[in-house]
Amino acid sequence: MKTPAPVIATMLLAPLLSFFGCSSPQQAEPSAATVEIAPGDMDRAIDAARAVLLDNRFTIDRVDARRGVLTTIPKQTAGLASPWDPEQSSLDQEIGDLVHHHERVVRVSFEQGASGGPILADVHASIIRVRRPGWRLETESVRKSTHTASISNNNTRMPPVLREPIGEDHALSARLAQEIRDRLAQQPVASSSN
Repeated sequence: MKTPAPVIATMLLAPLLSFFGCSSPQQAEPSAATVEIAPGDMDRAIDAARAVLLDNRFTIDRVDARRGVLTTIPKQTAGLASPWDPEQSSLDQEIGDLVHHHERVVRVSFEQGASGGPILADVHASIIRVRRPGWRLETESVRKSTHTASISNNNTRMPPVLREPIGEDHALSARLAQEIRDRLAQQPVASSSN
């Protein structure tokens, strides 16, 4: 008697899938995403943060040196299907980004320490889930698929794309903060000449 192929596939995949359900991703502590910068090095710190984000293929959205804020636009990734994107810190995140449509946004906030102390740069990476509700899949041809139009209570159309923040990516925040520290250590300190 020959064993059916679905039974064999189930027997082979069940142990593999059990690893993903029972493990919890190790998260770095949020304090690991804080960078201490010497007083007066704000310009160097902003340049270092900008360079690190560009090296990680984020697109800079806003740099406000006066308020001490640097933000990026949402960056899409396909998890395991895009191995060149280094945002994911675990296999669990790689699979989650492959299955769901996730984007990541980074915000670096610089704050002057009390009484002339060091400048603190907080790195926050947020994960955003993108949903496109109302897709009616055509069974004969995917090209013929359509989208429904959702109308809200006040007779206005709902946006075709919904974005909802689902959490912080502490591991990515800590990794970017460490890269900013390393970049600041490599950059020469500008000497003041009179």
